[in-house]
Amino acid sequence: MANGLEGSLPGFEYSIDRRTGMSCLICNASDRAMLFGRSDLFINQPFGICEPCTLAAHWAWRQRSGEIPPGFPEEDLKKVSTVFTLIARRREVPRLDAVSGDDEQIVRAPAELNSSWEFLLVDKGDGIFGPPSVSSDSQPDLRDLSQAALAALSGVGLVSWPALAEPLFTGYTPRGRLVSAVLIRGWADHLASTDHPARSWKAWPLSVHTGPMAGFWRALETVWSLRLHKHCVVEDSGEMCVQMRDVACRYIELQAALRTGKTSDASMSAIYRSSMNVDELAAWRLIELAEERVKGARSLAVIPREMEIRRAPSAPALRKGSSIAPWDDPADATGQDDPDDETVPDDPTDDGETGNGTDDSGDPDRVQDGDDPGSPEQEDPTFVRPRRPLKR
Repeated sequence: MANGLEGSLPGFEYSIDRRTGMSCLICNASDRAMLFGRSDLFINQPFGICEPCTLAAHWAWRQRSGEIPPGFPEEDLKKVSTVFTLIARRREVPRLDAVSGDDEQIVRAPAELNSSWEFLLVDKGDGIFGPPSVSSDSQPDLRDLSQAALAALSGVGLVSWPALAEPLFTGYTPRGRLVSAVLIRGWADHLASTDHPARSWKAWPLSVHTGPMAGFWRALETVWSLRLHKHCVVEDSGEMCVQMRDVACRYIELQAALRTGKTSDASMSAIYRSSMNVDELAAWRLIELAEERVKGARSLAVIPREMEIRRAPSAPALRKGSSIAPWDDPADATGQDDPDDETVPDDPTDDGETGNGTDDSGDPDRVQDGDDPGSPEQEDPTFVRPRRPLKR
C-alpha cells in the first residue's frame, strides 16, 4: 500500500495509507496502515486510526447506539429501554359561525381529526423535540410502564396517577432499541410557573419535531388515529387528556388517604367533588374503576382456608327408587339401609303410607306426623323416625 488507497462514503472522503512518523490515534501503533480523512481539517492536523481500532470503535458505537451486535443476549431484546409519556390537547381555533358580539369566539378543534391535536414535548437540543421520557440508564427496571411513565413526568415537573397511564404503543427505534409510549389521561402541573423553559406544545404530526426518532413516531401516528376513533365513537367521555386542577388533585389525594387509613376526616370531600368539572370527574372515575378491579382480583384470587373448612358438604342428588329421605344425615346417604340403625320396621299389614303403598293423602281423618300433640317424637326426644321411601 505504498501509493495508498483513496475512496469516499456519503459525507466522508478517506485514504488508507502507511505514513512515516504517524501512529494510530487509539492504540499508538506506528507499523500499520491507517485510515485518514481527506478534508482540509484532517490535512492540516493529520491523524489516523488502524484497522483493528476501527473495528473496536465500530463495536463500541453499535452498543452505544442500541444496535444488537452478534452474540448479544436475546433476552435483552425483549426489555424496554425507554418509556415515553404522551400528553395531548386539542387546539383552540376561531369559531367559523361566530358573529360580532358572541362571547364564544374561540372553540376547540374537532376531536376526531388528527390535525386538531398538539402534544407536550421537551427540547432535546439542536432543534429536536420529544415527549418526556425515562430510560433504563436512570431507572433499570422499566417493566411497570405506569410507574415509569410517572417517573418521566416528574422529571419535567408534572404528576399523574398510575390508573391514568394507558400503554399505547411499543416498538423499535431506528437503532433497534425497544421503547414504549404511554398515554397520560390526566395530569397536573406542580411547578410554580406553567411556562417551563424545556416544555412546549407542538402541532401534529409528531414526526416533524422528533429528528432521528421520526420513523418510530410515524408508526405511532397510525396507532393514534385508531385511539381517536375509540375515544370519539366508543368512549365519548370528554377530553382525551385532562389537566387536573388543584381542587381535583386534593380530592384524589384525600380519597387515597381515606382508603389507606391515613386520615378519617372527610369533611372536605363533598366540597372538593362539587368543585370538579365534568372532565375531572371522568378522570376520577377511571381511578375508581382501577381500584374496583384490584379489589375484585384480590377477593377472587385465594379462598381462605377457614372458609373451606366451614363449607358444608353438598347433599347427594336423589335418585328414583332411592331409600334416602331428605331428613337423613348426608353422611349416611349411601342409598342402603343401615342394619345397626335402631328404627322401627314397617308393618306390612298397616294401611298407612308405608304398608301396602296405598295413597291416603286425601283422607281427612289422617293425622300427619308431628301434627298430633301426643306424637311420640314430641313426647320422647330420643324417638327415631322410621325410614320410608319417597313418592314420585
